[in-house]
Amino acid sequence: MGKSDYDFLVVYNTCGIKKDNTDAYITSLRLILDSKTDNTFKLVMSSCKNSDDCVGAVEKEFGESVEIIRVATPYPVNITYNNACITMVKKYGEFKGFLYVDSGVNFVDNKALDLAFKSFIKNEYIMMSIQVNNDHGFEFSKGVSHPVKDKDAFVGLGGSINGHVDLFSYSIYKRYKRVWPDVFAGFCTESTFSFIAASLGGRWAILKDIILSHNTNMDGRSSWRNSGHGEDGPHWENLMFGRKAQTFIDDEEAQKAGLGYEECHNVMPHNVEAYLEDPVDESGQRFVCKDPDRLASQVEKYFYLTDLDIDYGKII
Repeated sequence: MGKSDYDFLVVYNTCGIKKDNTDAYITSLRLILDSKTDNTFKLVMSSCKNSDDCVGAVEKEFGESVEIIRVATPYPVNITYNNACITMVKKYGEFKGFLYVDSGVNFVDNKALDLAFKSFIKNEYIMMSIQVNNDHGFEFSKGVSHPVKDKDAFVGLGGSINGHVDLFSYSIYKRYKRVWPDVFAGFCTESTFSFIAASLGGRWAILKDIILSHNTNMDGRSSWRNSGHGEDGPHWENLMFGRKAQTFIDDEEAQKAGLGYEECHNVMPHNVEAYLEDPVDESGQRFVCKDPDRLASQVEKYFYLTDLDIDYGKII
């Protein structure tokens, strides 16, 4: 796979299952395009079940500046986002990273993209989040307070914040053949991010100083699940294709490898002995995995679907 002419792929994710928010989409996309950055990026709108009128209005406004990838079948955003990333890699080649953008996010600071890209490249992060002004979930971060100022911070191992604007390294795509963990029908995805980073020898960073505007649940919270899909039961037991979280919670190998899941609700605390005693993070927690390949095999087994589960080449 050759290198892309673009440094980064920016994927703006929309869902029309409940309703279109066409004017808001156009505003958000315009702010992204108007960002000032030294890095090149390809902007894509990943559209799940938006109407023809909505998509037509976006096309009329932006023309070829925004590439639109439509999905007519209802899927969780994990899958539609991955579909956009996979489609664009096949078309353009390798990117340095993939930026996920929630439809409710507005880049009110036109330097945000530039600062994010530069910090991401300079520090060789595996993943990095940009802060938003609400619904940030920092109370589950294991040691980070909102807002992050002066220097980038790191989510503690097993911690999480809500995933509204997240930048992922190409190394994730290279190892797992997709970006977002796609086993989840709704909820809990962010609880896996620190383990994905650890499996590749890195950490989950949070960009300092920048706070973006966020319209909470604009397209609806986990709309795919609420449209009749998914299983009843605890929020953490809501996986695709009949998979059960209890399977990996009870798996001795997953535990020994250092896998954790939804630690904010004490569902599967990770085994600290799978991580080096030194160094420790700012809160005194271990974060360097002793055997990242062993952890990666469990991440792949339990957090990502297989090609037999879903064929991304046949998503329509």
